[in-house]
Amino acid sequence: MWFKNFACFLKICMLVLLLPIISTSCEPEESEIGLDIVNKGSYLPKRDTLYVTATSLFQDSILTSNITDSQTIPIGCLYDPLFGKTSSSLAVAFGLSSENPQFDETTVVDSVVLSLAYAGSIFGDNNCNQTFRVFELGEVLSGDYYSNRRCVYKNVELGSKTFLPSLDSVIVDGNLVDASLQIKLDNSVGERLINADTANLVDDESFIEIFNGLYITPDVVNTPNSGSMSHFYLEDDLTYIKIYYHNSQNDSLSYKLNVSEDLARYVEFNHYDYQDASPEVLDAIGDSLCGEEKLYLQSMSGMRVKLDIQGLDSIAKQGVIAVSNAVITFHIDGEENFYTVPTDYDLVRINPDNTATIISDYSVGSSHYGGDLVNETSSVSFRLTSQLQQFFYGTAENCGLYLVLSNSSYLPRRSVVYGSNPSDSSKRIMIDLTYSVVVPE
Repeated sequence: MWFKNFACFLKICMLVLLLPIISTSCEPEESEIGLDIVNKGSYLPKRDTLYVTATSLFQDSILTSNITDSQTIPIGCLYDPLFGKTSSSLAVAFGLSSENPQFDETTVVDSVVLSLAYAGSIFGDNNCNQTFRVFELGEVLSGDYYSNRRCVYKNVELGSKTFLPSLDSVIVDGNLVDASLQIKLDNSVGERLINADTANLVDDESFIEIFNGLYITPDVVNTPNSGSMSHFYLEDDLTYIKIYYHNSQNDSLSYKLNVSEDLARYVEFNHYDYQDASPEVLDAIGDSLCGEEKLYLQSMSGMRVKLDIQGLDSIAKQGVIAVSNAVITFHIDGEENFYTVPTDYDLVRINPDNTATIISDYSVGSSHYGGDLVNETSSVSFRLTSQLQQFFYGTAENCGLYLVLSNSSYLPRRSVVYGSNPSDSSKRIMIDLTYSVVVPE
């Protein structure tokens, strides 16, 4: 008997290993290999439609001190009529552009400017004024920081600017340069540099002891359907603090403080406890009954959707299961507004310790995994063939799945998804499952 069960196990392993070969898109498809095995009397092929229980949930805080420059930094505030107010602020350290800068007793600071390089993307209403305020950090940034941590800063404003976000080129020092936001800062920032002890100008670590960095935060937007978030590059030639100064020898000098990949930063998100979110969103949180109609996703440690697949236990009771194809499809409510519908999503497995890991099908490849919005049908599909096989065979515990927005730690986005049993049944979340029941010979 043990030999027959082991033989069945080997056949399943072979079938799973062949999945990347026999499955190249998220459309349901039959496996010729499976049919060949059935002809030998080893498998009973079946096809089922599975449904889910779905619930919108608040998301835990996320690590944001690891955001790299290629991922861009969001700063701004918006008032979404569904999700309420959300703001994103930046805490960042600046370092020396050159070691051991020389200043003498005749040096006088003329002006100081903070420049932030736009990264080519604005989310929300860019016809609404934003106000950014700049403060000095009250601590040296070190280690891991999460999005819900409130920044420690000195309560003396160094500068502010009210502006319309724009990706147009600007003139800086008489030259036309790529889009950047210029904020005039108090001269005390420059005086900190020119009056520093030479020991504090040896390297970045020494300098940060006397100037911890900046906290850049937006004013709260209080009008629904207004506000925006702009993306900025930190490690860019147009992101800097520039100190303009003169001395007895030269009346037009400058020195820059820059951001490098070695310097600490983190992004602080605030959803203001969803006090201004719409009742339909608040009622849906933690309620699977509300989740039958609509589900809500929001990035930046906002909201995610928990999915519990129905019917797996009854299938498992039939015997040893070999999954040849499994595709779950979501339909997106693409209502027209200035909140662009996200084009990529992720499906993650909930682990027994309540951590989350992207489903195993992701490792096969993007064409196998899916997750991209299909504009023609306003739908998103994922293949979870390998993941369900793991559930059936017990190599992964079935604690449910999360649907989340991709790159949610740094891209401000939101999405509304049709639920587990909406009034329009054609938009119901469902899994198309093709499998075989192993019949021991």
